[in-house]
Amino acid sequence: MRQFNILGAGLSGLSAAINLAEAGFKVNVFDVRKDSGARFEGDLQGLENWTNEISILEDLKEMNIKVNFHCNPFKKVFLTDGRKTSEINFSRPMFYLVKRGTMVDSIDQGLKRQAIDKGVQISYNTKFESKADIIATGPKPSGRLFGIDRGIVFDTEIEDTAVAIVNTEATYKAYSYLLVTEGYGCIATVLYDKFHLVNKCLERTKEIAIKLFDVKIKNEKGVGGIGNFIYPQKLQENDSLFVGEAGGLQEALWGFGMRYAMTSGYLAANSITQGLQYKKLVDEKFDNQFKASIVNRFMWEIMIGKAINWLKFNYKTYSKKDTLKFFNKLYNFTLTYQKLLYPIAYLWFKSKYKGVM
Repeated sequence: MRQFNILGAGLSGLSAAINLAEAGFKVNVFDVRKDSGARFEGDLQGLENWTNEISILEDLKEMNIKVNFHCNPFKKVFLTDGRKTSEINFSRPMFYLVKRGTMVDSIDQGLKRQAIDKGVQISYNTKFESKADIIATGPKPSGRLFGIDRGIVFDTEIEDTAVAIVNTEATYKAYSYLLVTEGYGCIATVLYDKFHLVNKCLERTKEIAIKLFDVKIKNEKGVGGIGNFIYPQKLQENDSLFVGEAGGLQEALWGFGMRYAMTSGYLAANSITQGLQYKKLVDEKFDNQFKASIVNRFMWEIMIGKAINWLKFNYKTYSKKDTLKFFNKLYNFTLTYQKLLYPIAYLWFKSKYKGVM
């Protein structure tokens, strides 16, 4: 029986491992960290549900992944600039809040259990020196960073809440947020430049969240991380396939990458088991979404103030219709202006984020 070696026991690596094991192959996974999810230290993230008309839960089922982890659906999101706040309601969950880390109900530990149940061998605190079949080692800390986030997790008594904060003192060319699920909360800021402002932005984010939503924080703990976007992606080197953020598979505007991570692991496994071209599978699945996210990032950065007002206006307008359909169009390169702007946005992005692309 052919044995496959995977570097990285995160979402993308474990998704690949689960599907290779499902096909009957022997799979070994190696990770330099102490456990799956150790990179995230317990923060909350959104498993997005808008880029595809198919629900992420149906997608996971198709990818042989079970929901054996905390996965809380959110149909309501608050949008605030620190002064005015709008409530946006969706026809179906916009995203599912999941926990990242080594706690038993995290998505990382959930996929770890599923992989082990299928016979996958996972070796932690191990550096694999030989050539691996799949590289799933996450974003590279060296070189030009695309984005960083820093925040806190805590216990709280407020009800389940999701707040997007678009305030130029609380973030830089990105967003900050308050998330609460079943008494567990996260306040964080994301920056796409001027990373030295991160602590100042986090304090402003905390001020806004506490003032507007009366958040009571208990047992506070710091969290944070980095993000990496590459376009065109680095998907293969010799016979090694790159999945998740190791290949630059990330969303350029807001950085929602878990769906990309798990799907890319699934596609890599399929390319192996079915003798298909991995790059072709990724391009067919994601290329339009990557192009759309570059245009969206371009528009956001060159018109940051106007973009905030545009975002709030469109939220208000589309909340009367089907907001998720609007987001689906926005993220799938279906809008005429996106196609017209893409060549300009691509050149701008390539120059602006030199070393990333």
